[in-house]
Amino acid sequence: MGISKEEKERRYYNKKLIKEGLKDEIKKPHKIDLKELISNIIGLFLGMVIYDITGIDGFINNNFVRSILKIAVLVAVLMIVKFFTNTLTQKLSDK
Repeated sequence: MGISKEEKERRYYNKKLIKEGLKDEIKKPHKIDLKELISNIIGLFLGMVIYDITGIDGFINNNFVRSILKIAVLVAVLMIVKFFTNTLTQKLSDK
């Protein structure tokens, strides 16, 4: 059983639609938010420092739990830094 003509035509137009969509996305300029990038870098750096200073990984033998705990610390510190940068920028814009 071969592929029907309608199926071939549908596949052709699907591929064409995907190619055109990708070309349009590549052509669009993507703006990088410098404030968000800097706050992400600071948050990740602080999270890694806090994780290393606390020495939590010395008490846990399970590598999976260590990884989950490290991710949780990084996410928590990242959220705190984002909260403070957002409130700081709002206070500066109010003045």
